[in-house]
Amino acid sequence: MDIPIEEMEKSARSAISIEPYYEDGTPLVHTSMYYDDGDELHIVLKREGDGFVFTDEGHTMMWLSYTDFEFTPERLDLMERILSQNNACFEEGRILVRFGTPSEAGYALSSITEAIIQVADLCRLDQIRRRCAGICPVTSTTRFDCVSTDAVGSRYIL
Repeated sequence: MDIPIEEMEKSARSAISIEPYYEDGTPLVHTSMYYDDGDELHIVLKREGDGFVFTDEGHTMMWLSYTDFEFTPERLDLMERILSQNNACFEEGRILVRFGTPSEAGYALSSITEAIIQVADLCRLDQIRRRCAGICPVTSTTRFDCVSTDAVGSRYIL
């Protein structure tokens, strides 16, 4: 089977672009990834000491504030786990992924993209639970053990 790897790699690279954003030339990263409402993920690349950082500049928290989202202790715990699993952190309302060298940028960009999407999906938790409520066994007062699949086939374990 002949797979045109070089052509596919070129196509995948074209889905990501970096452009000067702020007056100081701080780069904005376009990833072809979007929030549920169609807004593009807001990712900025900054220099930090001897390394670099990708940050959402607080855009994800601002996006969540447009919904009826509240940070309950359970959601804060989920957010901490999401960030940890994606090698990301949360500082002053911003999601961040730090990396040391330009060769680590691809992994760091994947990490922050996943972290942003997963944190933004926390606003859908109640909707998914309501949909599962009739079929999922209750194992505690705040947790359902079920698997739900969204419109694009992503699986969620609650």
